[in-house]
Amino acid sequence: VGREPMMPLPKMHRHIYLRYKDVSDGFGTYSDGIHDDFNKQLWSALGWDPGTDLDSFLLEYGKVWWGPDLAKDVAKGLSMLEENWIGPNLENKTIPQTLELWESIAERSSDFASNWRSQMYLFRARFDRYVQEKTRVEAKYEAEALAALEKAPQIGAGPAIEQALTALAQADAPPLPDVRNGIEDLGPLLLKSIGYQLSVKEPYKARNSERGAMLDWLDQPVNDRPWMEQRFEEILELESKAEQLAAIDEMIHWTDPGPGGYYDNLGAVGEFSHVVYQKTWEEDPSACNSPRVAFPYYKADKAAIAETMDTFEEANSTFKEEKEAGGAQSRGRQELRMSWQSQIASQYGTPLKMHYENLDPEAQYRLKVTYAGRYRPTMTLTLNDTYSVHGPVKQPQPIWPVEYYIPQEATRGGTLDLEWNLVEGRGCMVSEVWLIKVP
Repeated sequence: VGREPMMPLPKMHRHIYLRYKDVSDGFGTYSDGIHDDFNKQLWSALGWDPGTDLDSFLLEYGKVWWGPDLAKDVAKGLSMLEENWIGPNLENKTIPQTLELWESIAERSSDFASNWRSQMYLFRARFDRYVQEKTRVEAKYEAEALAALEKAPQIGAGPAIEQALTALAQADAPPLPDVRNGIEDLGPLLLKSIGYQLSVKEPYKARNSERGAMLDWLDQPVNDRPWMEQRFEEILELESKAEQLAAIDEMIHWTDPGPGGYYDNLGAVGEFSHVVYQKTWEEDPSACNSPRVAFPYYKADKAAIAETMDTFEEANSTFKEEKEAGGAQSRGRQELRMSWQSQIASQYGTPLKMHYENLDPEAQYRLKVTYAGRYRPTMTLTLNDTYSVHGPVKQPQPIWPVEYYIPQEATRGGTLDLEWNLVEGRGCMVSEVWLIKVP
């Protein structure tokens, strides 16, 4: 959804306000745009009266902008939009219910054609549902592609890759076409009613696709298709059949740490379990002293970026600069796995830590790490506060996992602690970690 999506967060924003009000003097409500309409009004209400009841405010917001007949459903719908973002996407049962409610609100709104708030929240509800289904089907297509690759030893790398490409290409037919069309239909309405710039293309002319241009992200893959297709090209250029099969096998078993090992996808909710949180989110919602999941700006459709940049570069020198910078990156650029598009991050010098238990005290372990993230930091890595795995190391380019030896003494007690410390950059960032038990 980019940097500035429609994202009402009633409970979270109330908690953030109350968490920091006692170390603040006065208040001023600001945001980058109308996408934050609800959040801005909530902060203003809390700034005026910190004792404002959240349920009462939600109901009041609904009454003011929709009228008393729809107020309760609007209040519920706003809370449900927040719930859409809790937990793994595919496991979230609220998302379809949220869409159903906002569709009902739209049908019962006599002023829907001019009520940009109603249009905006319906847009977000449709978008969430579309992304959820897109995630489901593209995960299925990727699984089919990996299954095709498993046949490579029998049928050869080339035929297996062709079958995998066919499986991945199924994503060219978007799921839930009615929902997708409904998202696009709301674009002109929002442009007319409030001037919402939902795309860098005509007639919206958004600043760039990162800043609220959600229509430009509808075709962003939510599986590893871009990385896999690029990797296939590289594999087919390898000289020997053995090298090709080894590279394919690596793709198939990418997340498999082997017997007795552990794999953490550090940017995916529900896919990591060894990160140490110095403080809870409730204690540290700004992530000053504890880690958080972070995301880079990565868009797979580089051809569309170049096309839309061309349209505006003469009128805006900044666009020209961005196009030149983007062009330099896209020529031979590396496509990113989903696991590289998010990572665990710490800021302000806070160490990034992981902790393992129940390790085999007699075993030898190896550590494999993927360093990725927009901060591109230089970090050190230490085991158990004593053993230096590496000194200052800058994030490698291109991105690829690196492996390190772990002395057996480090895991002799059945536990292991990893600690990254920042040397240079904005904060520590790590995308993937494998702890591999050596056979």
